[in-house]
Amino acid sequence: IGTTDANWGKTIEEQGESESYQVPDSAPEFFMLNAANEYLCNEKIRQALSVAYDRQEMIDTLRNGKGVPIYSMMPDTIQVGEKTYTELVGGKNHFVQELQDEIKDPKALLIEGLKELGKDPDPSKVTIRYASRGTSEVSKKIAEWMKQQWESVLGINIEIDMMEWNIMWDKIDAGDYDIATAGWGPYYNEPSALLQLFDPDNGYFNAEKTGWSGEDPKKYQELLNTEDGEELEEAAARERAEAARIKREPMTKNVSGK
Repeated sequence: IGTTDANWGKTIEEQGESESYQVPDSAPEFFMLNAANEYLCNEKIRQALSVAYDRQEMIDTLRNGKGVPIYSMMPDTIQVGEKTYTELVGGKNHFVQELQDEIKDPKALLIEGLKELGKDPDPSKVTIRYASRGTSEVSKKIAEWMKQQWESVLGINIEIDMMEWNIMWDKIDAGDYDIATAGWGPYYNEPSALLQLFDPDNGYFNAEKTGWSGEDPKKYQELLNTEDGEELEEAAARERAEAARIKREPMTKNVSGK
């Protein structure tokens, strides 16, 4: 028997006749940040949002610990031949973790970003919309928790737009959002199954949906066209491609345990 419902899981465990296993999958969930937004076009502001909450705490609080935090678009379960992608790049794909170690004051970083944009440096003047992925109780709890985290740590204002799943995707397709929750289940276990999603021209989350512009998308596309293979050099090339894209756009959320 498998369940993702916390109440059923507790009921089953209390019977004392079962064993519980957590098996991470390769389907990441992440936050999409629209780089066309007047604030989210700034890298420092995006990074401040990314490091302003604890992913493990999020899983413990909202999913009863049933999940695995990940710190890039690439789950540790993704393979390159006999080894995992993470092994081949020596863990260098854990960008968010590195940022969390480097950035001790996310609010100060956000203020730097506001100054770079020529905006009022007062975080309380910033309002960003968060589009929920559905109207279920879980979606509501996630939205409210993220609002509390971002507002308390960064001092900004978060407006929650509760909407049905299909409406949220219509909004993403139209680029009509600031922050939205997204996810993807790769069709095969190989890095390109996820990296190609953000191809600025042909990816599912292309530039029209992410607002991604400038030289980085071109560089990312060039690196995506690197020949597939199992050698470390090729895996590292993919890691660099991931760096160019992921450090600037989505924030990894968690991989659900099953």
